[in-house]
Amino acid sequence: MNEYRIQKLYRYICLEFKNQRQLIGKRQEEVAFDLSVTAGHLSRIENGKKPRIALHTFLVMSEYYGVDFHKVVKNAEEKMELDEGM
Repeated sequence: MNEYRIQKLYRYICLEFKNQRQLIGKRQEEVAFDLSVTAGHLSRIENGKKPRIALHTFLVMSEYYGVDFHKVVKNAEEKMELDEGM
């Protein structure tokens, strides 16, 4: 996988975390408080504007949302492939 594809998948993973938050009906402020980060920081993560997030952060978010990180990545890959097929 080249750097372009890695960055693209990273962005889709970030967007998938936003989707997971919305699925459980939580606002950014609530999640940010629970995870001890600012709402702005969480927003930058969800929008893929925070480069190179630590795997630890993604795993903590996965646990918080009650979804396996592998599932987050799989969903992101599927959405990316769908968008590329359009």
